[in-house]
Amino acid sequence: MAKSFNQIILDGDHIFDNSETQLQRSLQSAESIIYDELIKLLNTVDVSAGRLQTNSKVENFLMSMDKRIYDALKKADYNNSVLKYTKNFSLLTDNIQNLHSKFSGINITDAQIDPFLKLEVNSTIDKLTGSGMAKDFINPIRESLYRNIMLGAEVTTVEKTIRDFVVTSAKSDSKLLRYVKQVSRDSIQQFDGIVQANIAQELGLNAKRYVGSLIQDSRKQCVRWVDDGVIMLDDLQSEIDWAFANGSGMNPATTIFTFDIFRGGYNCRHRSIPFNFVGK
Repeated sequence: MAKSFNQIILDGDHIFDNSETQLQRSLQSAESIIYDELIKLLNTVDVSAGRLQTNSKVENFLMSMDKRIYDALKKADYNNSVLKYTKNFSLLTDNIQNLHSKFSGINITDAQIDPFLKLEVNSTIDKLTGSGMAKDFINPIRESLYRNIMLGAEVTTVEKTIRDFVVTSAKSDSKLLRYVKQVSRDSIQQFDGIVQANIAQELGLNAKRYVGSLIQDSRKQCVRWVDDGVIMLDDLQSEIDWAFANGSGMNPATTIFTFDIFRGGYNCRHRSIPFNFVGK
């Protein structure tokens, strides 16, 4: 039996949710390994009266962190989990094609999506395992530890700093998990948005269908757009202006050209599906 448009939307939601969950579980299993490796490294540093001593061993500790973290992630099979996560981009490609075929009778080819697919997959891998991880996670933890050590922090304080960065507790996610959550959520949703925006521009489509479920704390603009269902391209700028004036959480980079990407703001779980609206 052919799937309905709403079922295809739900399939897309499941792709988003499952891809994030799988990667986050993999990372959490790696956290204890990373913590243990950093504590082993910390134990090589000289201590006097419970405080770390600033010397060459401290420098070696700080400069060796990258390798220890990357080795621990590899040991926990995190890199393979990232590659598995990126396979969801191909599943989402199928979902996008099904959406447009079902709703508008538009045939979106692999050739129209592949350039964006390759670019986003490579960018995501870099953010989760390469220079992005270094810039947005490893460098901040090194800087935080450096400040502690230069101020003559106690060993227990430094250990807590490491724990806060890499170990998730019942009360809060680690900074590492928050980073991976953000990247994994944004990457696949922005891939969807970039493809949708390109389809809209390439085919000259004149409207957006704003879809997704509403919850108690859904933003005003999302409630408005889901209830309306359809946003005409001619009205889109005024709707964006309304959201900035009356709603919350909008990304400042949101324009009529980036609306499909940023939608209702940071961490928005809705989708903007461009189509050609004929008559009212």
